[in-house]
Formats: sequence, C-alpha cells, structure tokens
Amino acid sequence: MFEVSAVDRWKGARSFTSSADKSSGWVWWVLIILALALSAVVVIAAVWKYGRMRRKAAEFRRAGDEAGFRDEEIKLLMHIARLSGVKNIATIFNADGVFNRGVGRLMHSAKVAAMSEAMCANLNTMLGSLRKKLGFEQIIDDGTKAISSSRQIAPGSRVYIIQPGGVGSVEATIVSTGDSEFLVEAGEPLIGHFGQVWVVRCPVGSTAWEFDATVIRSDIDGVTLGHSADIRIINLRRFPRIATNRPAQVAMFPFSEDTPDLQSPHFVPAVVVEIGGSGLLIEMPMRAQIDEKTIVVVKIDERRRIQGVGKVRRTFTDENGNEMVAIELVGLNSDELAELVCETNIAANRRKTGIDQTNETPVSLHGEKGRR
Repeated sequence: MFEVSAVDRWKGARSFTSSADKSSGWVWWVLIILALALSAVVVIAAVWKYGRMRRKAAEFRRAGDEAGFRDEEIKLLMHIARLSGVKNIATIFNADGVFNRGVGRLMHSAKVAAMSEAMCANLNTMLGSLRKKLGFEQIIDDGTKAISSSRQIAPGSRVYIIQPGGVGSVEATIVSTGDSEFLVEAGEPLIGHFGQVWVVRCPVGSTAWEFDATVIRSDIDGVTLGHSADIRIINLRRFPRIATNRPAQVAMFPFSEDTPDLQSPHFVPAVVVEIGGSGLLIEMPMRAQIDEKTIVVVKIDERRRIQGVGKVRRTFTDENGNEMVAIELVGLNSDELAELVCETNIAANRRKTGIDQTNETPVSLHGEKGRR
C-alpha cells in the first residue's frame, strides 16, 4: 500500500479548494445580484409608501382648509384619525364613529395622562370645536350669506367665545361695534388679558363665521375685541342635500304602544325626495313627531335597497300640502355611512348631467308621472 504523506494531503486539499472556488464563483455573483435587486425593491416600496402617505396627508390638509379648520385643529384631527385605525384617514370628516373611537383612544393615552389641568382643558376645548365643525351635533338650519370682515356682524348677534385654556365655549352677545373693535357681553363673567387671542364663532343658519380676535381691554361692561378680516366659513351641515326620487317604506317605531296585540311595525309607502348622507327628506302620507323613531327602507335600484333605524328631525308641509319628514338614519357604521355618501354623490352627478335618477317612471304618492 502507498502511504500518503502530509505534504501530499496538503496539496490535495489545496487543489480541491481551488477547483471549488472556481465552480462556485458564479453562485456568489447570483446571490449578490439577488441581494441588490431585493434591496432595490425594498427601497422603491418604502419610497412609494412614503409618497402615498404624503399625498394622503396633503389631501387631508386641503380638505381641512376647505372646511375652515385651523392648522392646529387639522393636526389634531389627523392624529385622531390615525389613532382610530381607519385605513383612509379622510373618512373621519363624515364618520362620527371614527371620530369618537379616535378621541377615546387619545383620552386614554399616556400622553394625555401626563398633561397638566390647563393643557387638558385646552384639549377639551379643541375637541369640542372639532365636533361642531364636523357637524356631529344638531344644527339649526336658517339660511346664510358670506361676509369678509367681522365688522359686518350686526350688534345683537349671538356669538360663542372660545378662550385659550377654557373648557367649552361661552355664549355671548355683540353689544356694539366700531371701525376697529367690538364689545361683547356674556351671562357669565368674561375675563381677558390684553393681547390674548380668542376664537369667536357666529352661527348663521347652516354655516358659521369664525375668526380670531385679540383682547383689547376687559372691564365690568364686557370685553372689547379687535376686528378681523380673516373670516373662516365653517360648513355646519355634514352633507349637501341632493334632490332625488326613490320609492321607500316607512314605519313608526315607538318604544311602547297602548295595544294588547303583538304586532309588527306598520309600513306605509313613501318617497325620498332629497338625500344628504345619513339624512333623508321623505314625503309620506302620515304625520310624525320630532325625535320619533322610525324604520326606513329605500329602494336604490332594481337589485338593491338600504334599510335602517331613523329619527325624525323635522316635519313640515310643503306648498302642495304634502307631509314632509326629515329623517336621520342613526347607528350607522363607517361602511354604511360611506355607502350613503356614495349614493349622495351619484345623485348629485346624475342631477348635474340631467340623467334620470332611475330608469323607472318617477315615483309619486299621488299617481302622477314626473313629479317635481
């Protein structure tokens, strides 16, 4: 037998390593190319995601500006929207459920828990302002017109004062107004310091005029504020009301009834003549009471209908003697509300282009064709 010396073994190992390096060199090149490609994909995805976030934030800010929000209010509302966990942060403009969920998480956060009493009071004031501007409270609808300066607000007008660090707003009255200043009085003492900036909101119908006013002096007669030409028009109505023509069924839904029989709610035929998100203006052949609960079923098209529980917000008789009832659908989640917003937009687009609301004969409770 041949004996292999240590030198022979070393030469063999060297020869094997050299041949292995040559045969596996291309594998290393492939791995390097794959790593570079993967890195490029990760970078491109990160840049795309960042760009999309910036676009969404810009669209959110644009919507906030158009709605009359101040910069700090837009930042707070965006933070609340992100806390709510909703995919599209702009949903918060129309969904009170999203807003309330985000506010709940904000108020239970460690950041708020560490705030001072004054900072918490200021936060509560801003949250109240956001809620009003978003239209998540009942608003009186009287009609409105635009102004360009606080000088145009007549003495005797009712306004709401929001003070820095205050909790909520204070109702006040403009007593007198001059070229450079105006005097306000309230049912409770208003204490202001020279140079303080107060937010003044004057509700007029479905909108409100809001502006920042600087405190000039404060005495027993009231507080004198400086005029402003920077007027923010706040739309207090959540959705535009669009004329439509949809068949519907409505049933009154009282909590209790004086009847010994166990009966199902009685539906009557009705017609939805206006839609505005969760608000429906309905012509129906029976009277209703404010805050009365209802069940509403609306036929959208041949294959689809929407239904929900509603509350009567307003009743009146139109010029033709028809009973009209304004009903707000309540308890809607964000998806259901989004569907109603979509139907409102569809109705608006069809109205602009002159397309009939449906392919059917227009609906009427009086057997007429082509009502309205």
